Amino acid sequence: MYISNKYQCQTKIETIIKLENEVEIMKTESVREKSIYMGQSRESVVKAMSDSLGLNLGPSTQPPYQL
Repeated sequence: MYISNKYQCQTKIETIIKLENEVEIMKTESVREKSIYMGQSRESVVKAMSDSLGLNLGPSTQPPYQL
């Protein structure tokens, strides 16, 4: 009984360690994707992209107003 419980405990610990590593990798990927998104959503990048697609978009000349 003792050997069986010890084996089960060891396999569960290995699984936990493996899952913790996967979580760390996913956190890193999330930060990387967020930085890519933030870089692409800068005003200068969006303006260059809209100009290259010929959308004729530009910044608003009127300030926002509340309805």
